[in-house]
This record gives sequence, C-alpha cells and structure tokens, in this order.
Amino acid sequence: MPKQDYLPAPQADFLAWHNRFTAKLAELKATYGVTEDQLATLAAEKTALDTKFAAANRLKAEAKAATLALADTLGSSKRGLRRL
Repeated sequence: MPKQDYLPAPQADFLAWHNRFTAKLAELKATYGVTEDQLATLAAEKTALDTKFAAANRLKAEAKAATLALADTLGSSKRGLRRL
C-alpha cells in the first residue's frame, strides 16, 4: 500500500507549508543537523516559488480578463452583424 505524501498538493497550501517548514527548520537547525547551505537552498526555493506563484496568479487574472473582454467583443460583433 503506497504511503500518503505529507506535502500538500494544492499550490497555495504547499507554499504556506514550505514557508512554515523553512522558518521552523531554521529555528531547529542544530537539532536536525541542517547546514547553512541547505537553509540557503530552501530560502532560494521560497523566493522562486513566491515569485512564480505571484506571476502565475497575475497571468491567470489577466487571462480571465482578456477572455471576458473577448467574449464581450464577440457578442457585440455578432449582435452588430445580425442587425445588418
């Protein structure tokens, strides 16, 4: 039987988990033998994840707005053509 993955699947949940994990691991680095290089790697990943998540959400919102604008223009165009 496969083990359940402890990493959250939804992107926003994973980012929140990653942020909490990284912060807590930094506090407990001596307890778990975590190196500064490992913490630096996690910090760089956090920065990249946060940046790309924000960009993806921005583009998703832009795509939604563009899709709505296209639908509005298509509807307007079709109404105009039907009146001809």
